[in-house]
Amino acid sequence: MFVFDHLDESLLGFAKRELPLALTKRILKCALQGLAALHEQDLVHNDLKANNIMIQPKDNANGVDIDQVQLVDLEDTVHLPPGRAIMGAQVGNWMWRSPEAHAQGPVEKPSDMFSFGIVCIYAITQQVIFAVDESELSEGEDKLAIVLERQISYFADEDGLNGFLRYIGAESPWCEILQVIRSGFGEAQPRKPFALWHGGKLDDDFKALVGGLTDFDPGKRLTAPQALAHRWFGDV
Repeated sequence: MFVFDHLDESLLGFAKRELPLALTKRILKCALQGLAALHEQDLVHNDLKANNIMIQPKDNANGVDIDQVQLVDLEDTVHLPPGRAIMGAQVGNWMWRSPEAHAQGPVEKPSDMFSFGIVCIYAITQQVIFAVDESELSEGEDKLAIVLERQISYFADEDGLNGFLRYIGAESPWCEILQVIRSGFGEAQPRKPFALWHGGKLDDDFKALVGGLTDFDPGKRLTAPQALAHRWFGDV
């Protein structure tokens, strides 16, 4: 049993405030330090999302500030020594999970890093980019198909997707599903790579960080220590 101190807010709600960029960076770096500590012990969180990053805010004369940041909800956390992986399960929340978690494994530390990249996007844009409203679904359409389509559209170049298919193995039934989704992109339905998104806080350094965290090939994703050393966190 894990017993945590009570913290008042999660990042899911806290990020909806007009936060200074420096404070958002500090929150994300604190959460990443917690994730790095887990990974150092070969612990994979498996349910990383904005509402599992808890924050204790404090007010000061210059506006909102924080006292503490903590990763919580470790009920899906698994000890995975090198060479071990989770297979046969779609671990984590469908709006935040990695492509390999959708494809039922292999799930290892890189899966957490992909989810952390989606958390970073949320913290900066206040958008849960894989949320799917029922009104968006055609009759008989599965929301997970839309999520996978968005994941490929935003983060999968040709090399990354081919690397991912090799990673999950040719015997995986998800290989055919992902190739069908890939074939649907073209002039009528172009991809929307995250690297080309626009926005006031979406600078080149942030895009490079998220690009490294969400590389579709799990073997090429940033590790937690590499992400902590990224230049976007250089002024934190």
